[in-house]
Amino acid sequence: MKELAKKLVEKVNQNEKIIVHCRGGIGRAGMLCSAILIEQGISNEEAIEKVSEARGVTIPDTGEQKKWMISY
Repeated sequence: MKELAKKLVEKVNQNEKIIVHCRGGIGRAGMLCSAILIEQGISNEEAIEKVSEARGVTIPDTGEQKKWMISY
């Protein structure tokens, strides 16, 4: 995930558009969007909060995903 997030940050920094989605757009997609923000220098907690606000639902989807995001 870290490698992918770094590559996507490079694309964003080059003003390229990216789309991130999974089945529900909450768990995996939310984790990747949070990882992208973290790679851009935002704290883990703030990244999770920003993505949750943008989606209108709490991410990540499961406790396992939350543990992973906090330790990212």
